[in-house]
Amino acid sequence: MDNEGNVYVADRENNRIQKFDAQGNFIAVWQNKITEQLYSVTIDNQNDYLFGIDYMTVNDTVVKGSDIFRFDLNTNLQMQFGRTGFYDGPISRYHDIQIDDEGNIYAGDILGNKVQKFRLTKSD
Repeated sequence: MDNEGNVYVADRENNRIQKFDAQGNFIAVWQNKITEQLYSVTIDNQNDYLFGIDYMTVNDTVVKGSDIFRFDLNTNLQMQFGRTGFYDGPISRYHDIQIDDEGNIYAGDILGNKVQKFRLTKSD
């Protein structure tokens, strides 16, 4: 939930993020047209961002890995990083994401069986 009580839902099967108000009324949707599966979302209430993670394969055989997406609270995509170029680490399959009070991003990687920690720089 964001600071206003809005709820954000990662709808993995329909590959989208939905936003609802505190009463359950639909507000917005971001339909992921970049990859096949959007796994999880979390809110950074310190900075009013929504973060999400995905997983991509090509032809169900070639593993491309995961990206982390940052949105504003109206589900407008602001940036993404990971397999798309801003990360030199191993191929990962992020399954869950969380943000701490200092803005650190934690992604649970089920391909590597570990948690990865990221910190965006001030210019991001």
